[in-house]
Amino acid sequence: MDEVLVHVHLATSSETFAFALAEWARLHTPRLTPADIEDACRRILPAPPRYSSADIGARLGLSVERYHRLGLTHVLPAGWTAKKRATRARKRKAAALKAKRHATGVTKAPRELSVAKLAPWMSVGKSEAWFYRLPAAERGALVAQVRGIAR
Repeated sequence: MDEVLVHVHLATSSETFAFALAEWARLHTPRLTPADIEDACRRILPAPPRYSSADIGARLGLSVERYHRLGLTHVLPAGWTAKKRATRARKRKAAALKAKRHATGVTKAPRELSVAKLAPWMSVGKSEAWFYRLPAAERGALVAQVRGIAR
């Protein structure tokens, strides 16, 4: 009753709270008396317990498979921490981006195609200083040529 009381309080307005709680108690706990309900309200509502997403997942016994099948994002599977969820999300996002790059034919990440990593001056056997002294249009053409080869 204590946990349901908090959820009913959050889900209903002040006008419908008493009715919704009494109706829930009538349907799910028929032996609960109105005095028991009032006692629970007096105990719980002044300082309701706070449930974290990890607590909710643990209470539900949420498995990783069910977490993914249901597409949950804010309730963590039992035994997970926010750090573990963030790591998995980061890896999943990186894998999706890589798949998208391969689908479009761009096989290198943008940082792998940066001018510093490509070192386009080496493709013509010159120095980096020589490269940066070139006019912008010629530098751009050389970079585009080297990027085309790198892809």
